[in-house]
Amino acid sequence: EEQDSLVVPAGALVNDAGADVVYVQTGGERFERRVVRTGLRDADAVGILDGLAEGDRVVSRGAYLVHLAAGAPASAGHDHAH
Repeated sequence: EEQDSLVVPAGALVNDAGADVVYVQTGGERFERRVVRTGLRDADAVGILDGLAEGDRVVSRGAYLVHLAAGAPASAGHDHAH
């Protein structure tokens, strides 16, 4: 099956209280939490149908650590080094 969508590594996706989220690097050590709508997926990759734009820099390694460092689920970002 094929689907026209952006694709991110499966490790970029974090389950946050039932919502699929990714973290986008907005500059330096700042990250923004984005709720995404996922499409097709396999063991290595996930299609993103909504919530990301082409060219967004998605955290693909250590995304869960960024999630933990962000603190509260509603936090939009943080200034911690990783």
